[in-house]
Amino acid sequence: VIGAWGPSRGSCGLALQRMRFALGVDDDLAPFHARFRTDPLIGALSDATSLAAAVRIVPFAVLVAGVLWCWAARAQWAAQPAAARAVAAT
Repeated sequence: VIGAWGPSRGSCGLALQRMRFALGVDDDLAPFHARFRTDPLIGALSDATSLAAAVRIVPFAVLVAGVLWCWAARAQWAAQPAAARAVAAT
């Protein structure tokens, strides 16, 4: 379930549309499944119920993890000049 709250119905509709696109919920994968059903690797993996995730992945959690990863990478990138000065000073 995806929801949006905002200042106008139009902005909420646009936000929902973009989120549905980002999550790929409207993609029709039937041609892919039909094409690769007999593939020795992909077909075997799609039929293997033992490979199913034990925990249902929540898209919001993936989004938060991605934002935190970007924040950490940006923090390291921003610290590079100070680290270079510290190395040069020794």
